[in-house]
Amino acid sequence: MMVSSWRLKLIYLSKEGNKIALWFKKKQKTINNNLSKKQNFMYINHDFKTFLSNFTNNYEIDVVKSTINRIASDIAQLKAIPQCVEKENIKTTNKYNLKYLLNVRPNLGMSAYDFYYKITTNLFLQGNTFIYIQWENEKINSLIPIEYDFLEILFDKNNQYFIKFYLNKTNLVLPYDDLIHLRKFYNKGLFGEIPNKSLEYSTKLLEEMINSSINNLKQSGNLKGILKVNNIVAPEQLQEKLKEFVDNNLQNKYRGFAILDNGLDFQEVDCNISNLNKEQMEQYRNNIYNFYNVASEIVNGKYSPEQYQGYVSSVIQPLLTQWEQEFSFKIFSKKELELGNYISFSAKRVLLGNLQDKTAYYAKMLEHSVLSPNEVRNQEGYESVEGLDIYGMTKNSDWQEREQLKNKNIGDKSEQNN
Repeated sequence: MMVSSWRLKLIYLSKEGNKIALWFKKKQKTINNNLSKKQNFMYINHDFKTFLSNFTNNYEIDVVKSTINRIASDIAQLKAIPQCVEKENIKTTNKYNLKYLLNVRPNLGMSAYDFYYKITTNLFLQGNTFIYIQWENEKINSLIPIEYDFLEILFDKNNQYFIKFYLNKTNLVLPYDDLIHLRKFYNKGLFGEIPNKSLEYSTKLLEEMINSSINNLKQSGNLKGILKVNNIVAPEQLQEKLKEFVDNNLQNKYRGFAILDNGLDFQEVDCNISNLNKEQMEQYRNNIYNFYNVASEIVNGKYSPEQYQGYVSSVIQPLLTQWEQEFSFKIFSKKELELGNYISFSAKRVLLGNLQDKTAYYAKMLEHSVLSPNEVRNQEGYESVEGLDIYGMTKNSDWQEREQLKNKNIGDKSEQNN
């Protein structure tokens, strides 16, 4: 029996493939039985059809790809911190194994970095990202990003939401409650808006300018101009003179050079618009950067500390806030949320991009007893040192005073021996 590509993906992403495939088949059958006739549903087409002659979708445009790559690369470095509370016999930590899933391996096919990079990229390209929470024996087995060409909403007899995904002539129906749904450009309905239309003007003009520059480069060795005949000739002979000039000078290996007799003058016409293109190309590139709220210096890695802090606070942090709320709501039950269970995402790895920022950050953490010196060493990849598992260490700490006294005594003994 042929297994659909969706089931193959689930089999691949599970250590117990046959068991999960059987579970998924039964669950899909139950879902299909509960679905009412297709009433009150809507199609959301996410098929990236080509609207530019050489680009299949926005991700193939270099400035779009480099901008999204920058954001996705930074987001992929985040650290998930599950805030799990164990009260009233609810053992959240054991139930979900969230630290491993969110920071090591969300599913068998992806590292945590790959997982966050993928969902960020899809979010900025499609305006929506769906992550399937795969349960097994009341525990989360995997977190799987869903790929799709387009989708539709379905309702069952109890008015519960279901999303039907279509991909390569196959389809998959999943309960909306089992989907982590992240949205971008969200202004109406249930879904975020696809950014293609908003970017179409800038991307289309940018592509036309690139094509124009390529054509200018290809034709840079060609002669373009006005050929003047000094002698009086009949009109039909003018065409013969032009054809003779073209055949002798423009259709051979010496393109770009010409030999003129005394009866001809050639006046070159410069059709090169590369300078104009360069200025306009920069403008349209900046339009795309502005659309994503990212400065070109951030993408090119030539930013100032102020620019980087602005980028983190205006782009990275809002995304993490959205993710914290959606991940928490879809993973924890209402009771667990009321008890204080929550998932937070830290952008510390992104914020501490240079030595100056790290030094200031760790100094504050040590001063206010948030971190011990050994914890700082561990975060920077160094081994722990005996005696540094203490908090509240400052320049005036008792520990440093003891160390200074110890070093002084060693120095005094050394002088006495000499």
